[in-house]
Amino acid sequence: MDLSFVQVGLWASTFLLECVVCFLAFRRRLYLQMRVFSTYLAMLVIREVFLYWAYHVFGYSSRFVFYAFWLSQAIVLLLRAGSIAEIMWKASLGYPGFRMIASWLAALVGVLLIGRASWVVLHNVMDAPALILGLEHHVEFTAAVILFLLFVLWIRYDVPLRQHEKLVAVGLFAYSVVQEVNDAVAQHWVGPFFHWRDRIRVVSFMVVLIVWIVALRRPLAAPMVAAAPAPTSDIREYMHHGTALLETLYRNLRKFRKTWGK
Repeated sequence: MDLSFVQVGLWASTFLLECVVCFLAFRRRLYLQMRVFSTYLAMLVIREVFLYWAYHVFGYSSRFVFYAFWLSQAIVLLLRAGSIAEIMWKASLGYPGFRMIASWLAALVGVLLIGRASWVVLHNVMDAPALILGLEHHVEFTAAVILFLLFVLWIRYDVPLRQHEKLVAVGLFAYSVVQEVNDAVAQHWVGPFFHWRDRIRVVSFMVVLIVWIVALRRPLAAPMVAAAPAPTSDIREYMHHGTALLETLYRNLRKFRKTWGK
């Protein structure tokens, strides 16, 4: 089966945008701040090059291409989930309470993913696409929920995320929401509209890549460092100084009261 002109055009445009994002990420040294997300961007480019080579050598409908596509899809899916966990961890910097919430959410997502994977394996052990699609649906749903909670906490508690990290989170959230709506609609009209479902997925990801290009178009802000706690000796000194000020104020008030009484 050969790719249509539209499919080739969408693939070429997506690959070009992925290369631009990956180039900007390494140019801005994003890997020093967001290692998992940088690995995810590099994997996108590597995957496209590998699949293009596989299509050209083995053919679009070959069994090798079939397994290569779904295996690489699983790797990309895991890296995307890891990128979301990385953003959550960074957002909790300097906020022990928020970090505890993020840890509980990450643990909950891990349990849900393992449970979903086990259920899919038991019911579709010989069906790799069903396994990957099931995990993808579960990851996108949990990602949408977690990122939505992140935005709520971000507004409520002023979570320390820099501009490029916020745009990365917005892109991941938007793609997850589009995927969930797209999958929900496709469950009822998979047959005649399968190619449209795939095109919506590709176009939405192209929009996300453009958002990430905007996020990386300028040099990255310096990493936010949590303020170091004051030494115990300084705290004691401040307490003694404050106590002395309160005692002086109390004595002055007593003098004023005696003077006023006369």
